Amino acid sequence: MRSVPSRRRAHRVGALAAALTLSAALGCAGKEKRSERPRERELPPGPVIREVEVEGVTVFGQDEFLAYLNLRPSPRLSFKGKRYYVPGLEAIDKERVAELYAAHGYHDARAVSVVVEVETKGDPEKHARKVARRERRGKRPPKPLKQLARAKIVVEEGLPAKIRAIDVRWSDYTRDPKFPLERAAVERELKLELGDPISLPAMRDSAAAMQAAIEARGYPHAEVTEHADVHREERWAELRFEVDPGAPARIGAITIEGLTFVPPDLVQREIEYARGEPYRPALVARVEKTIYGMEVFSTVSVRKGPPKDDGTVDLVARVQETRLQSVKVGGGVGIDPVRWEQRVSLRYRHESIFGRLTRMDVITRAGYAELPNFWAAQQHGPIFELDLIFRKKGLLEKHLIWTEHPGFELGIWEGYQFWNVTNTLGVARFITRFVELGLSYNNLYQQLFNLTPALQDPDNRALLGADFRERFFLSYLEANATLHLTDDLITPTNGARLSLVYDFSNRYIGSQFNYHKFSPELRLYWRPHQRVQLAGRGRVGMLFPYGEGDRRAVPLDQRLYLGGANDVRGWPLRRLSPRVQTCTGVDLEGNLVGCDQAPIGGYSEVLMNAELRVRLVADLWSAGFFDLGDIREGVTEFDPRGWQYSTGGGLRYNSPIGIFRLDFGYRLNRDDLRFPEPRQWAIHFSLGEAF
Repeated sequence: MRSVPSRRRAHRVGALAAALTLSAALGCAGKEKRSERPRERELPPGPVIREVEVEGVTVFGQDEFLAYLNLRPSPRLSFKGKRYYVPGLEAIDKERVAELYAAHGYHDARAVSVVVEVETKGDPEKHARKVARRERRGKRPPKPLKQLARAKIVVEEGLPAKIRAIDVRWSDYTRDPKFPLERAAVERELKLELGDPISLPAMRDSAAAMQAAIEARGYPHAEVTEHADVHREERWAELRFEVDPGAPARIGAITIEGLTFVPPDLVQREIEYARGEPYRPALVARVEKTIYGMEVFSTVSVRKGPPKDDGTVDLVARVQETRLQSVKVGGGVGIDPVRWEQRVSLRYRHESIFGRLTRMDVITRAGYAELPNFWAAQQHGPIFELDLIFRKKGLLEKHLIWTEHPGFELGIWEGYQFWNVTNTLGVARFITRFVELGLSYNNLYQQLFNLTPALQDPDNRALLGADFRERFFLSYLEANATLHLTDDLITPTNGARLSLVYDFSNRYIGSQFNYHKFSPELRLYWRPHQRVQLAGRGRVGMLFPYGEGDRRAVPLDQRLYLGGANDVRGWPLRRLSPRVQTCTGVDLEGNLVGCDQAPIGGYSEVLMNAELRVRLVADLWSAGFFDLGDIREGVTEFDPRGWQYSTGGGLRYNSPIGIFRLDFGYRLNRDDLRFPEPRQWAIHFSLGEAF
């Protein structure tokens, strides 16, 4: 292995040269832009609205009330821009206040006063002199002084008109025993009761809810209209809802519009379950999601057709296809207490490389990694990944999804660098919407190099036995089953997900190792409020080597590790793990010096996570978490006395390209004998939720 100091020096020189080049380029660009700057500054449309005080409003919450007006305070933290005051908004908002209250039965309500005060930050006279000096010198004028607007709105609500009668009138319709329709169940969808203030939004919501309840029972042409007779002077109202269920129907033909390269029969195959079923809006929404889930359409909308004499209703799906080919280029960094990396990536996708929607993805990632960090690298080296993924649905059976995935990787972990060649041939299928099954045959050829002293030590190699090989070939079958009891398969917010992964490696399938691996996992999600998300996870991992001789082993690459951004976040990456160590000597106080460690993983794993996520503003969330984990060297070795705990918090930003996550974890207990980790905390920056 090359000496670390020389490699580090070369790495730093390269980074410095890149930084100087970038700085020079930006400097030239900056000069060019300054020479092209316009002489006039673009002035803001008016003072920024900072505060709005509301007095006399009891019917609405302040946020609900202000949402209807133009005079709203600018948010302290937002990516949507500021709100400005323009003279004349007072009169407009007075009219809006009256309209808002009238819609909720308060016909005498009015805005008594709307007063706006504007404050200028800074000295106007000094600013005027500065403007004059710059004009004489032919320079660009300075920034205008900052102006803030504060508004006060005083409202007199008056008394509401209350409901004294509600009449639901049903038209004559043909009752069909195959489509039962209970009037009482539909009328329970009313959002208003006698004695309530009349509310036009609540009336519209009631009519829409009753119509949706009728449609859900197989009546696609139902109509519900609302009427109100209001006496403003006497402050009472009588409501009337006219209900026409129409005729029940089943789904007939489904027409797909907008297809170019996607074969129509492949789309029809995905949605044939809906034909002949009673019409329900939920079923129509499912058809729409199924078509969109084919991942070859950018937009999908499904609408119902006119009624037909045969008791069916046709559906028309209007789609817009994605591009047949696409290329995405990006970059990123990975930050962990024991590993930094910088990378660029390229992804090429062809939606139908061999026709009939055979998808091909070519994914390339390249970069450089430093352990433990950029400025004090003890290990460092290039990283590279190349993945070629083919995906095809419908071979042998129409719901089977086949995947062929060869790949190559050059990487670095604590203790060694490696390169490997992999291949996966797998098939998966959903059984109903809830159960997902998968089976794959996997191959891995791996070569280790640049081993650190901890893995070169003969005693450590003897301790690891047949598990440690600098070159090996692994084959294993992997079966997995997942029970989806969540509201969404991709981004669940409520429900549970139970999964089990089983790996089987044996010489009869071409492997140099014999072992079983079991990993059951349970995830729980609950959203009690739109701003609050609770999530939990529990997982157990178990490895069972079997057989005789050198085949009774599990390679380092497949052993169990914890620590990092996605499990026990108080620990650095893969550091919650048994380790091997070698030292060069002992100092005068009896302490070991010149030590080198390498995580080697274990055979038994336990992991539990609990997380509370709270939305702060817009797409910015905060999170608090509690993590528990442990890795043991023995088979089915679990000891709660040795479990490691950590807690912490972080931020999440839900961007258009994914969730950016920053977490700070703190360890609550120590076990220096098993896990001699000097740092009590860890910071992680990553993309996507941990679970």
